[in-house]
Formats: sequence, structure tokens, C-alpha cells
Amino acid sequence: MAKEPKFRKIEKEEKTTKAAKVVGKISEFFIQNRKILVIVGIALIVGLIVLSTFLIINDKNQDKLQVAVESLQKQEEALVAGEISDEEFQALVDDLSAIVKKGKNSYAGVKASYILGLAYQKAENNDKAYEMYMSVVQKNFKSYLAPLALFNAAVAKDDMGDQQEALKLYERIPLEYGYDAGVAPKALFNSARIHLANGDTELAKSTFQQIIDQYSGTGISSEYVALSQNAILTL
Repeated sequence: MAKEPKFRKIEKEEKTTKAAKVVGKISEFFIQNRKILVIVGIALIVGLIVLSTFLIINDKNQDKLQVAVESLQKQEEALVAGEISDEEFQALVDDLSAIVKKGKNSYAGVKASYILGLAYQKAENNDKAYEMYMSVVQKNFKSYLAPLALFNAAVAKDDMGDQQEALKLYERIPLEYGYDAGVAPKALFNSARIHLANGDTELAKSTFQQIIDQYSGTGISSEYVALSQNAILTL
């Protein structure tokens, strides 16, 4: 199975400019933290899995689907940790695909779609990963999984080199799920990074300032606040 892709470094023609130096620092940060960013929310999902009991229609078929999803939880954790063989990976994909087909718009189906997105992203199949993540958003827009899926869909587009589509998805997160969404600071920071890479320095500075205004002194995403402050000073 292919290795997990490294976060794409942003390349600019004039690497001696201040903007290029900022981009380099931001890219280095994402390379170091990419695994966390791509699988963001996994720990939260594990912690909130008990909530699924209250989100599923109480009938036998749904109960069976939920049991199936919960039985895949350990495999999901192994997938995230990279401790899974090619055979186990294919079996996981097959099992998840079956649950997605049977579960449809139920919590079980949505949850399976999300894990399947992780599986495809792990295998560097970003087209399929994007498809599964967006299906999570479409199936249950109000689910706690939706902003996580939207962020990961943006990362998938980013990895495919489609930064404009990635930017649209990143920008949707604070607009549709609010600044309190767990992935909102990361989404804003990625938006600023793309603006900077596109040469839109003023938009980048505005977005960096937005991060500072929203999260300074809150104890939330202090690393993004610090990076944003440094970026503005450099620019």
C-alpha cells in the first residue's frame, strides 16, 4: 500500500521574498502536523461513539448496522496508526462499503462513510476520499462528523493540487459551523496559506488577523494564533 503522502510544500518563484519565507514556515508546520490535521477528530469520535445510541432509529436493522460500525472501531484506530496490512485494509474497505450501502443516511451509514474516507485518504486515493467525505456532509449536515468531513475533503482537494476548490471548502467551515467548530482555526489558517500562495497578501493578512481576533486568549489553537501573529509581522 502506498505511503501516506507528505503535505505539499508551497513553491514560489521568488523564494527570497518575505512572503515566500512565511509560506516556507507554514508549510514546515503542516508537514510536521499533517497526520493530526488529516485525521482530525478521531479522538473525539472515539470519545463520542456512545452518542450514536441516541442518534439511531431503534429498529433491528439499524441496531445490526450500529454493532457492525462499532466492531470496526478497533480497525479504524489501527488504520489511523498505520498498523494494518494490505489484506486487512481491503477487508476494511469492503466491510465499510457494505455498511454504507445498507446504512444509507443513518448514523451507521454516515459513520462508515467517514471511516471509508479516512481509508481512501490513507491509500492516497484522494478522489474517493473526497467523495466519501462530501457524502457525510450531504447525508447529515448537522452531524458532529460533518465539519470534520468537510475539512478532510478540503485536505484531499489540497493534496490533489486543486487549491481553489480546497479554499472554498475551508472557507465553508467557519461560515456554516461557526468559529467554535473544532476544525475552524485550522480551516482559517489553511485559507490564509492558500491566499498567500496565490499572492493575495492582503487577504492572507486579513485571515491571519481573523484567527488572532477569534482565538487570542481563549486557549484554543494557540499555535495558530502564534503563527498568524508571526506571519503578519513578517508580511
